[in-house]
Amino acid sequence: MFKNTASFLSIVRAASLSALIFVVFGSPAYAVDWTESPDAGDLPGTAQVTSGPENEALTTISGTNSGSQDRDMYKIKISIPSNFSASTFGGDTGLFDSALALFDANGFGVYMNDDGFVDAGDSVLPASHPLGPSSPGIYFIVIYNSNETTPASGAAVALSDMIFPIPQDPFTQVLGPTGGGGSLPISGWLANNVFAANAGYQISLSGAESAESTPSEDRVDLTGTVQTAGGTPLCSMVLASGQFMFSCNPNGPFSLTGLPRENDGAVKRQI
Repeated sequence: MFKNTASFLSIVRAASLSALIFVVFGSPAYAVDWTESPDAGDLPGTAQVTSGPENEALTTISGTNSGSQDRDMYKIKISIPSNFSASTFGGDTGLFDSALALFDANGFGVYMNDDGFVDAGDSVLPASHPLGPSSPGIYFIVIYNSNETTPASGAAVALSDMIFPIPQDPFTQVLGPTGGGGSLPISGWLANNVFAANAGYQISLSGAESAESTPSEDRVDLTGTVQTAGGTPLCSMVLASGQFMFSCNPNGPFSLTGLPRENDGAVKRQI
C-alpha cells in the first residue's frame, strides 16, 4: 500500500486541493523490441524464438550479420495477416545486401524480397500483398545476404533445390516459392562463399507479436490509496505503464493490475 509516500505528498502540497487539474491521457501502445542474443540459427529448428508480453506488438528485431553466409531466422507470431509487413534498415551496408524471406510454421516458403526499391538494397515484405500470409499463427522470418546464399529444400545442394527464384534486375520483385524446391519446406542453404560481412541490421515489423508470451509473473499489480498528510482521501488520476484510473469512486483507493515492466524491471507510477 502506498500511503503517505513522498511522491503523493509532494503533489498534494504543490496544488490547491480546491483546484486540482488532471489531464487524462489515452493509454500509450507498448511494443516489444527484440535483440538477437546469442546468434540466431538459420532453420526453423534453430531459429531464435522471440518472446514478450501477450498481445503486445513485436515492432523491431535487431541483430548482426556476423560473417560469411550468416543467416538469422526468428520465430514470430503474425496476429493480423493483412497488416503484416517487414522492412530492413542497415541491410545494405558494405558487402551485406540483405534479403528477407517469410516461412510458415511448417517451413514452407511464403514470400521474399531482395530490394524494396530501385537502387535501395534494404529489403521489404509489403503488407496486403497477394503472396503474403493469409492466416494468423506462427511464422519464421529470416534475413540473409542475397550475394552469398539462398534458402533451399530437399538435399539443398543444387539450383533445382532453390525455394525462391533468383531475383532479376532491378531486384525489387516480391517472389513466392516458385523455385524448383518451392513445394518442399526449407532444409538448408545454397552458398556462393564469395563475400564476408559484419553488419548490424534492424527489421521493422507490423501486424506481428512475439512467438511466445512471457510468464505472467513478469507483470506487476499496484494498489494503494491517494491521501493528504492528514489522511483525507483524494480524487486523482493514477498512471502506470500505460494504464490509468481515477481514485474517485470512492476517493482514495486505486488498483492497477497486470502492468508490464520497463527494460530495467521497474514499473513507473505517476499521480
